[in-house]
Amino acid sequence: GLTLEIGCGTGGLLVAAARAGREIVGVDVASRWLVVARRRLADHGLAARLVAARAERLPWPDATFDSVVADSVLEHLDDRSEALREWLRVLKPGGTLVVWSPNRFTLTTDPHLGLWGVGWLPRSWVPRYLSLRGRTDWPPPTLSPFQAARLARRNGWEAVTVAPPGVTEAWARTRPPSERRWLRAYTLARRAPVAKTLLRAFGPLWELRAEAPRGEVE
Repeated sequence: GLTLEIGCGTGGLLVAAARAGREIVGVDVASRWLVVARRRLADHGLAARLVAARAERLPWPDATFDSVVADSVLEHLDDRSEALREWLRVLKPGGTLVVWSPNRFTLTTDPHLGLWGVGWLPRSWVPRYLSLRGRTDWPPPTLSPFQAARLARRNGWEAVTVAPPGVTEAWARTRPPSERRWLRAYTLARRAPVAKTLLRAFGPLWELRAEAPRGEVE
């Protein structure tokens, strides 16, 4: 089926999907990243359609794609509800959505600032905290897995689940040996119900999966 990647950036996922024989289209709001993505695909002897557009307003008719994926995009959007409804619009009935995003309540450091505890603070306290740490940059407002699931259901998605993301063996082999040991422990933890629940609540990332409604069956 045809896949749409929202916020494809420099094309890492596009290359992996094209190598696997998947038909995929990439969209990003920044044309400069699409130039890099096109070159990256060409360097691997691959090609994919690339389109410059906002995640909240896509240039395709209803029910165009079989699946939509978005990695570290949702937290950067001004209107996440509008985006989720737009992604639903371009999906065929029964089509799938997969979203990866940093967890607001992670016990690790914030991925954008490298600081501990940013997501645990009330939003109004964050500027003061950053000032005390000598920081002037502002992190995008991340969601907890439970907030993400509620947001998806509220905007029309069905069969919504949120879990700690899996790690493929192929990707793990590209990591340094010291990191691979942690990845093996993480993979084992995902198989244990209690550990999986804790990882979903407090792990660094969450993975949301959902489906577009299939409509009435005649």
